[in-house]
Amino acid sequence: MQTDSHPDLRLHAPRVIELAAIGMSKQDIAADIGIPLRDLSNLYRDEIRKGLARGHEPVLRKLHQVAAGGENTTVLIFYAKSQCGWRDTGTPSTLAKIVHRTFTVAQDCSAPKDSVENPASE
Repeated sequence: MQTDSHPDLRLHAPRVIELAAIGMSKQDIAADIGIPLRDLSNLYRDEIRKGLARGHEPVLRKLHQVAAGGENTTVLIFYAKSQCGWRDTGTPSTLAKIVHRTFTVAQDCSAPKDSVENPASE
């Protein structure tokens, strides 16, 4: 990114990242820092992407934590669709089997390690 022609560019970078992280629209970010939308898109493209990623990360961590817990069927289905590429293509009974398998896998992943038999110790 070229900053020589815009010496105060770095002044707004942290603010752009902060606002993008909370999901503020580009139009509102441009208004907040006082520049045209076109300039925001051209000058702060990387900062907007970084802010969006920073905003998504804690939400995705929590979503993964809840889905891996296996207790919330709605979250399991949402996570399977949004993160695993699953789609509603089968009959309702097929979907129920998928949810049951996902729940079983989530339980297996969250089981304490000492509850698994160790064949080497026998």
